[in-house]
This record gives sequence, structure tokens and C-alpha cells, in this order.
Amino acid sequence: MSVEMSDVIKTASSDAVTATAGPSRRQPPKNDVLRTIFETFERADAAFEKLHRTQEKQEEDEEMIDILVEEKHQTLRARVQELHDLLSKTQEIDAAQKAFVLQECQQFGAQVKTETLRLGSTVEQLKQYTDAVAGKLRVVVARVERQLEALMTEFNQVTVRLDRLYDRDKSNPGPLASIRRAIRQQTEAHNAEVESLQARVLIAEDLAGQVDDLRQQVRELQDARHDAQRQSAGRRRPRPEHTKILDIPKPPTFSGNKKGFRRWWAQVTEYLEVQPARLIPNDRVKIAWLRGLMKDGAQDWIGQWRKSTDRGEQPHTWDALEIDIRRRYLNPFEGSRALRELQQLKYEGDTHAFLTKFDLLNADAELTGHVYQQTLLKTLPKNITTRISLYEKTDSDAVFREYVLKAGVDTEDWEERMRDEDRRAWKTVLPSRRAAREDVSRQRLRGDPRPKWKAEHRFESQLHRETELAEIELSRRKYSDKFASVAEATKGVPKELVEARTKAGDCLRCGWPKGMQGQHRALQCHREVNPKPWRLQREGKEKGTRIAALSTGKRGREEEKEEDSGDDTDPSPAKRGRLDVAGLVGVAPGELDMSTAYSYPQEDFGEPESDVESEL
Repeated sequence: MSVEMSDVIKTASSDAVTATAGPSRRQPPKNDVLRTIFETFERADAAFEKLHRTQEKQEEDEEMIDILVEEKHQTLRARVQELHDLLSKTQEIDAAQKAFVLQECQQFGAQVKTETLRLGSTVEQLKQYTDAVAGKLRVVVARVERQLEALMTEFNQVTVRLDRLYDRDKSNPGPLASIRRAIRQQTEAHNAEVESLQARVLIAEDLAGQVDDLRQQVRELQDARHDAQRQSAGRRRPRPEHTKILDIPKPPTFSGNKKGFRRWWAQVTEYLEVQPARLIPNDRVKIAWLRGLMKDGAQDWIGQWRKSTDRGEQPHTWDALEIDIRRRYLNPFEGSRALRELQQLKYEGDTHAFLTKFDLLNADAELTGHVYQQTLLKTLPKNITTRISLYEKTDSDAVFREYVLKAGVDTEDWEERMRDEDRRAWKTVLPSRRAAREDVSRQRLRGDPRPKWKAEHRFESQLHRETELAEIELSRRKYSDKFASVAEATKGVPKELVEARTKAGDCLRCGWPKGMQGQHRALQCHREVNPKPWRLQREGKEKGTRIAALSTGKRGREEEKEEDSGDDTDPSPAKRGRLDVAGLVGVAPGELDMSTAYSYPQEDFGEPESDVESEL
């Protein structure tokens, strides 16, 4: 075909040159145009020859596949016929020969099983080979289409040049018309070849579907073999109770709303995982089932997707559909929206409900690692985060979530117990209040000679004392022991300093002074161990440093008198429980270490203890 085409073009070109030549006219550049046409058709001939070779190879592969499938079908039919014959003979044999026949059936069943497995592997290989051939054909078709586009572009350019040449020489249009007619015939032949190639691709896809059907037939034959073995044994196994399939509702229909796509797709995936394989044997059935769950815009989209797969633009598989549908309906800003909601989430007293909301939002935000832990800590109150800080550090999100759950539940239980303790404690205080009021009223009725303000003052002082005792008792119950023993709490503190703090009544661990706000015991101390004395020693009288003692009672006043014995101007006595900084004037900033002289704790250890607390 290419030789005849080239002969026609050469003849037409020679006629065109002879017709247009003349003694007085200038020769037009026709040879370049014809040379371009020759080169274009030579490349087209090479492309068509390559396409023919590819088609011949595909036909040979298809013939080989058909031969193999037919041979396997014949072998399988022969095996099935033998199995049926053997079963019919088994029914005619008496009870004495059943054991021997059963053994023979089992051996034959094992052979059938082996052949079935071998056939299944062969079918799988054929399917893979068919998919590979179809993929190669798609690549070849795409390549040929690109070459055709390039050829059509060149053809249009050549046509334009020919039209120009034709306009110049209208007296002899014969050679040009023959060239255009030959080009048109060549183009039509090429289009026919492309259509035949697309038809062969569709045939290859249908062959892949037939392979799936063949695998389904193999499964049915396996089920028939098992049924035959049970019948030949003379008894039927009882069906277990757990084999009953639950009636799981189908996922709802999807209309194309991006907001609910992630949750809907999770329901679809979960539903398909629990369904038996016999109900959804291949991807075609699965895609058809999914199409029934769509409506409105989503129904239009999946219909267009099916058309694109039929045209061979993409594979007709479930994995390809999952990629395309996620790309179409998954909201790219869903993660940022969920992150904002996570940052605005608040704890409302229920740890389980809080973590459920957090996990639901984090499924879209997809936070992990350090960012996950910090975001979770920022949404929790301080009393829970304090408990979490006592646990060991971990990089696992699951372990950290367990920490949060345990700390939250423990905090909620502890707060509930404290509320019960508060109710019981105040129930003991309220009767004493009523008794004090009744006492005052009786005194008024008797005409107590004491002034009215004294009786009211006595009532108020008694009420204050009882309230203070109740608060001290609550503070004792509120703060649990951090250490199991005094030796563990005073680890790292010299024995002499421990004895001195014991005599003074200070904290044995950090040296917190007795009578100062925040007083606590060593077993409840949350501060770091302090192996040095609490108060600074006087370094010398020349520096003029004086710090008032932070104490109450006789011991504090005696220490204050000893420190102030060398000063001429004695300031006013320091008030109880306050720091007198009158002597700090004139001291250089670097000469005084205020970290130990004036360090208050960040924690609140309760109200100061009094002499009444020791009586409790």
C-alpha cells in the first residue's frame, strides 16, 4: 500500500513539474513541498508497520490464551464428570464397601483440590498477563494517537501549502487533486486501524471479565466437592451457631456533599469488610453496588467515571475508583477546620465524653506526636495536667491518651469525694452555729449584764474558730502524702538540719517556717529538697544586712531582738507573719541571695496551722 502510494505521489509530482515549467516563468519551489509529503508518509508507513506488528503479536497472545483456557475447561469438565460418575457409583455400593469408597473419594478429592489450586494459579497468571497486555495496548494506542495528532498537524500544514500551490496554478489541478485524494484515503485507512485496535482492547477487557467468571466457577466446584464428601460420609455436619450473618444495614445514599464524605466512605469500607466474598466476587460488582448508593451530582459523576473507563482512559478497578472519588469529594480544608475546633474544645467535667469529641475531630485533623500531646494538654484544666506531669514521658499517642484518661477519671473521683467530705464537714459546723445563736438569744432574754456587742463578739469568735477548724480538717484531707516515709522525704538533707527543723517545727524537706502561710508537712512537700538553712546567716556587721525573722510567738521575737541588738535606730516591731525589709537599704544587689531568703511556693498548701490543729 505504501509503495503504490509513493508511486502515485511521484507520478503526480512529475506531472505537476512538467505542467508548470515554461521558458518565461520562474520555477516555484514545488520540490520542497513534495519532499515534505514524502517524508511525512514514510513516517506514517513506519508507524503503521509497527502498529501491524503489535496487532499480530496481540492476536497470537489471544490465541494462546484461548487455547490454554479451552484446555483447562476440558480438563475441568472431565474431572467433574469423573466425580459425578464416582458419586453415582458410590450410591449403588452397599454399606460394607462404603469405607473403602470413602477413602478413594478422599484421595480423589485431594487430587481435585490440587488440580483446582493449580487451575486457580493458572487463571491468576492469565489474568495478570491479560492485564499486562491490555496495559501495553493502551500505551501503544496512546502513542499512536499522539503520532496521529502530529501527522495531522503536518498534514494540515501540507494541505495549506497545497492550497496555495493550487491557487497559483489553477490551469492544471489534476496532480494536486490526486495527491489530496491519496492522502485522504491513507487517513481513512489509519482511522479504521485505530478503531479496530480499540475494539481489540475492549475484547481483552471482556476476556479479563471471563477469567473472573472462571474463578467463580472454580469456587463453585470446590463447594460442590465439599458437599459430595459430606454426602459420601453418610452424615452431615451440624451448622455452627456463629455462622449466621448479621443483618447489617447498608450505608446511606451520598448526594455529593463534601462535608459528610469522609464519614460516609468510612461506613462503605466497613460494610464491605464484613460482607462475604461470594456476595461481592469482583470489582465490577462492587462498583455497581456503590453506584446504587449515589444520587444527584454523585450519580452523574460516577456515570461519567464509568464512561471514561469504558473508553480505556483508566483501569476499571476498585482501587482506581477509590483514588478518583477521594480526589473529587475529599475536602482539602477539612483538616484545618477540625484543628480550629480542637483548639476551641473545652473540658466540661466528663473525661470520657471529652476524649470522644477530641478523637472524632482528630480523625480529620490527623494530629500526631508532640503536636497531638500539646493540643490535648491545652484543652484540659490545670488540676488534670498537674497529674499528667507526674507520669513518665512517652512518644506514643495511645499511651499519652491513657495517661489523660486515668488522670481525668482520678481527678473527677477525687473531686466527688471532696464534695462529699465538704458536705459532711459543714453538716457538723452548722449545728454549732445554731447552738451559738440560741445561746446569744437566751442571754438576751435573761438580761445578760454584759453589753450586747460582747455577746455578739463571742458568737462571732466562736463561729470563726469552728469554721477555721473545719477548713483545717478539709485541707488535711485535700493534700495527700507524696512520700511514704520521712526518710524518703528528707533524702539529701543533713541529719543536724533535720533535727533543727524538727525542734523548730519547720518542714523537714524544704525548711518552710512554721506559722508562715503555706505551712505543710514533709510527707506533703511538693518543693525541691533544700539541704541549706532557710534563713541567711549574718555575714558581718559591716555590710549592714538585716532580715527580720519570719516566725510567730516567742521564738520569732527573740530572734528579732538578737538581730536588732546592734542597731541604734530600732524600727517598729515586725508584724506577725510579715517580712521586715527596713534593713535592706544600702545593700548591693549582688550581696544578697533572695532566692532562699524570700522564696514563696507556687502551690497553695492550705491555710496556716495553729495550736488548735495539733489538738485535732
